[in-house]
Amino acid sequence: MPPTTHTGREHGSAVIEWIDDVLLMVSEGNFNYEGAVAAAAFIKQRIAQRPGPRWAVINVNLTGSLSVPEAAKPFRELSAYGGARGAGHSALINCSVVQDQVAESYYEGSGVAVRSFREIGEAVAWLHDCGYTVSLEHLLPYIPPH
Repeated sequence: MPPTTHTGREHGSAVIEWIDDVLLMVSEGNFNYEGAVAAAAFIKQRIAQRPGPRWAVINVNLTGSLSVPEAAKPFRELSAYGGARGAGHSALINCSVVQDQVAESYYEGSGVAVRSFREIGEAVAWLHDCGYTVSLEHLLPYIPPH
């Protein structure tokens, strides 16, 4: 199944795909409020298609992927929604400490354990330690170099 994209780059865009027991999200561009609302709605639809009761998230934030402050609310609500529906862990692959702080703040109070990384291999190793089965080889075709 080809990856699905929720919206155009002018408001932020993301490729969203289930890979094994992980919801992979590759985000690019700056999300404004409308883009965050559209992304959250689209991702909720993908969560409804989850392959099992326990799953994780890998969110790759490409260079330049940040949000306006108003976008925090829909992304925080999305994290709580995922946590209530079986998301146990979220591995964030960011390019900067600023991205780490912004992305991690979306998970506060969600019940989802979150950790930031610079490399996809480190994120997959952490998820394996947490009991997930996602394959690095299955993820790589969806992740552009950053």
